[in-house]
Amino acid sequence: MLDFHRQLINSINFRDTMVSSFPALSTTALKTCIETNLPLYSSIVPAKLTKLDEFRYNLQPSTKDDTSSSAPTLSKKDLISLVEWKLSHGTFRPALKNLVASNPDDITTDTIREAYALIPDGKIGESDVKASLTVLTKLRGIGPATASLALSVLRPDEIPFFSDELFRWSMWEQGKGKGWDRPIKYSVKEYLELFRLIAEARENADGEVKAVELEKVAYVLGKSNGGKAGTKRAAMDEESDEVKPEVREKKKVKVVTKPEKRSTRSSTKTKAEDS
Repeated sequence: MLDFHRQLINSINFRDTMVSSFPALSTTALKTCIETNLPLYSSIVPAKLTKLDEFRYNLQPSTKDDTSSSAPTLSKKDLISLVEWKLSHGTFRPALKNLVASNPDDITTDTIREAYALIPDGKIGESDVKASLTVLTKLRGIGPATASLALSVLRPDEIPFFSDELFRWSMWEQGKGKGWDRPIKYSVKEYLELFRLIAEARENADGEVKAVELEKVAYVLGKSNGGKAGTKRAAMDEESDEVKPEVREKKKVKVVTKPEKRSTRSSTKTKAEDS
């Protein structure tokens, strides 16, 4: 099936969209690229992921709760489902779902509500997104990539999900490696650069280009490249920020407990405290 899609894309002369970044395309070319490739998305996504896809793209934050705040939020169940969707579309990290599930329900919904409240009703700036990301990443298991997914649910037209394919299509010629081989650090800095490029594309197109559409088109182009996008570099990419905090915490426990078993001397305590 993917071979058919590659032939179809190439037959419509869109090979250029796979050898350059979308910011390099003219507004007219970008719109045509979206119109051509967006319809292919549903047929490229594996059938077993259809339900997750429907959930992710139809999810709407809720304002119904027992608080006086009018800011919307997501339930922890919704957030976990978004994580499942993310893992099914990108690099699988088994520890991530359990980390997210370890957050208390009320803290999860309150944190998401706080983050959503920082996104203005009008034009969204980089500082707004950065502030919202800072709040969301306080939750265990939530790094910039997963946080961007939660924000994309709130404003899908304007706020992009930090997907492997979209980032690589945006930064085709930049950094170490090129195209679908470009490594990703999953940092806030990288995401804000992606956000800026999406915002510029939308402004040039008078708002007719949507972030969520670019995300889907990037997925089509990445998978039609032989399914390598998001998998070829998986072993070489730096581990996602979502998992790192848990690893550091475990190492600290080992360093503290061992000296205490050996001795109670003040010099030993000092070493443990300095770790």
